Amino acid sequence: MKAYRNIIVLLLATLFAGGAIAPKAQAQELSPEEAYQRTSYIVVQEQEHREGDTLRWRHNIRLTLGSPSYIQNVFLDGIMDDSNEIRPQEMPTASDKLAEYRYYTTPTYMVTPISLEYNHYVKKWLSIGGKATFTALYNEVRNIATEERLYANGSYGVGLILNLRFEYMRREYVQLYSAVGLGLAARFEYNRGILTPMYDFTYFGIAVGKGFYGFAEIGAGLSGCARAGIGFRF
Repeated sequence: MKAYRNIIVLLLATLFAGGAIAPKAQAQELSPEEAYQRTSYIVVQEQEHREGDTLRWRHNIRLTLGSPSYIQNVFLDGIMDDSNEIRPQEMPTASDKLAEYRYYTTPTYMVTPISLEYNHYVKKWLSIGGKATFTALYNEVRNIATEERLYANGSYGVGLILNLRFEYMRREYVQLYSAVGLGLAARFEYNRGILTPMYDFTYFGIAVGKGFYGFAEIGAGLSGCARAGIGFRF
């Protein structure tokens, strides 16, 4: 009888212990819905962390020097407008012909396009901003005998462009990008000026660095076809 009583006590103890452990184990298990919610929350947190990291740069300032482009020569030479309106063509007089033997015009020099640009990041791969560009053509008329400068000829161009920049490869120290921009350009010559639509494209660009960086581009527009410069992101 005593043996049966010991067996019953042992069974009761086993059941009691199992009942105490089971709720604890059950509390650690998650339903499929709870597991999905917890996993989604972790993924969202990681994405937000990465997004915040890529957008640590909100502002971008760039200084660019460009080589002459076809559109720049066309614009400054006045082919895009009625040149006769700005420089009336008259039949040369006898004094004009005599002046040709007394004076000469120096070669025409071009001031390389200089651009200052600001961009604001709205996405990790997209920024919007504006660019101001200055460029010029310049020559002088001099006396053949004395080399005295009589006067200077100048044609000056200023462009204001709104642009969109797309970064299609982003690494910590290297970014590849393209950009498209449209705006207006003004040319000043002989105390007169004209205003015309202007474009500015970046076919391919590469930037190397983080906050302070250097870059090189191939493009088209008033700011030149081959460009290089420095930038600062903050």
